[in-house]
Amino acid sequence: LHPEYRTMPMVWYIPPLSPIMNMVEGKGSNWQAEEVFPAIDNMRIPIQYLANLLTAGDESHIRLTLKKMAVMRTYMRA
Repeated sequence: LHPEYRTMPMVWYIPPLSPIMNMVEGKGSNWQAEEVFPAIDNMRIPIQYLANLLTAGDESHIRLTLKKMAVMRTYMRA
C-alpha cells in the first residue's frame, strides 16, 4: 500500500449485496423489484463512496451495476 498513490486495501471481497438480498430472499421467492431497488440506495456502504472508488463519482453506473448483480443473483439461485 502506498498512500502517495492513494491505494487502499481491498475491503470488499464480496459485493455489498448480502444484507439486501438476504432480507428479500428470507421472505420467500416472491419478491418485487420495488422492494429491492430502493434498498440499493440505503446500503451499508454509501453509493457515493463506491462511485468515488470505482467510477470517478458517477453514481448511475454503480446503481445500474448493483441492480444487475441483484437480478443475476436471483436468477442463479432460482
